Amino acid sequence: MFIPEGSPRPFGEDADHSAHSLKQSRNQVIVVSPADRPSLRPPPTSRRLSSAECRAWLGQRSQGRLGHLTGRGPRSTVVGYAVADDQIVFRLPEYNEICQYAPGRPITLSVSRAAASTHARTEVVVTGVGLVPEHQENLGEAVDHLEVWPPSVSTHLICLDLTQVEGNTVVDDELSAPDAAEPPADAVEPG
Repeated sequence: MFIPEGSPRPFGEDADHSAHSLKQSRNQVIVVSPADRPSLRPPPTSRRLSSAECRAWLGQRSQGRLGHLTGRGPRSTVVGYAVADDQIVFRLPEYNEICQYAPGRPITLSVSRAAASTHARTEVVVTGVGLVPEHQENLGEAVDHLEVWPPSVSTHLICLDLTQVEGNTVVDDELSAPDAAEPPADAVEPG
């Protein structure tokens, strides 16, 4: 069946071809799906980040996903964090199951960001064993930008050494996710 350009699309049994391009070649119809068309855009490029770049990038952020294993299986929870020397520090309420399952066990912090303005997506992953610091009060006071909880909520600190850090940036012209971490250019910052 040949469909001249500009003609209405068929209904019924021929309707399944409406999502495809139809071409005529010597009285035959060739169906070309959109996936078979050659792409004119360049492929995404990826760059591995150095350890120093990863640490600096983590220091500019304050939230990520903490993966840990519980008695009911793997979990991933969005948490606030701060970078202190060679550690990531988390302040968590004592009722959070991470306080029970993370100390002494493998945990993973994954921090990612997609920037629509630069078409870049960066992800940094820190893996290691969760540690409970001996002097929580001193460390909590020394760390800037640590999440604050109301005085009525008892909290604990958990640390993750920055020894196993990996990161990469992928630049892709098709990336169009909004950048939640950056306010609009015309936004007014609170004084």
